Amino acid sequence: CPGNESATWAKFSLDALEFGTETGYGDILYSITDSPFLFRDGRITGTDSFIDSMSSTVKLFLVFFTPRAGITSLMTVTADFMGDFEATVDVRLDHYAILEGEQLRSYLAIQVLCIVLVLIMGIDAAVKVYRQFLQCKPNGPGGKWTA
Repeated sequence: CPGNESATWAKFSLDALEFGTETGYGDILYSITDSPFLFRDGRITGTDSFIDSMSSTVKLFLVFFTPRAGITSLMTVTADFMGDFEATVDVRLDHYAILEGEQLRSYLAIQVLCIVLVLIMGIDAAVKVYRQFLQCKPNGPGGKWTA
């Protein structure tokens, strides 16, 4: 946000947070959408100014969990207010499966097998290159490399 960030966000009692490579201000969506006022640090603040003309981007993270299916879903809604006349909104939904028990053991066995096969292929390629090198190597001093 351009302008005086610390003064704008101080009234909401929010400190800057690091979100990976970005810096932002986090709050629970419920606290700014379902209530017209917030009471923080002994002050009452209107929630209608949480997103103002100084806001450039708003990201909402919604997490869903289905215990029976073992899936966690993360919905990210990004609103970019830096356009000329309208906001650009992007929605992304990522699903993460949780492996446990027999599924986890099968997955680990397949991963170990893949690593072993890659190592075997690497050793085979190295042996072939070494044999080719020995065939092309000069025989004695002053010898010529053969193709």
